[in-house]
Amino acid sequence: MLENIDMATYKIEFRRLLEDAPEKRLFSGRSNGEKAHEFFKLDHADKTDFFELEVPEEVVVSSSYFLGMLEDIMRKYDSVDELKQHLDSSSLKGDTLAEYKRALKRGFYTNRGFF
Repeated sequence: MLENIDMATYKIEFRRLLEDAPEKRLFSGRSNGEKAHEFFKLDHADKTDFFELEVPEEVVVSSSYFLGMLEDIMRKYDSVDELKQHLDSSSLKGDTLAEYKRALKRGFYTNRGFF
């Protein structure tokens, strides 16, 4: 974890999203991810903050959902590597890990101009 006195840590715990629907196993759709962005109060996150993604192994999160949830955060960084210094994704496994990596590629490709 990076050392910074002003840094906040945001815990993005998908178990909290399962409280009202414990049988849910798929999180998809950019608009749903945007709702998660609000639910986890990521609106005021800045470039110095740290993010912990915690997704249960039995849950799959789509790249579109990740984009909806994290796109505003991605825009604050110049590269995937810079973002990864602030985002702990070690709990991600299998399909969710693949979807997360896909979201990062999509997010950084679409957020960068050609010139």
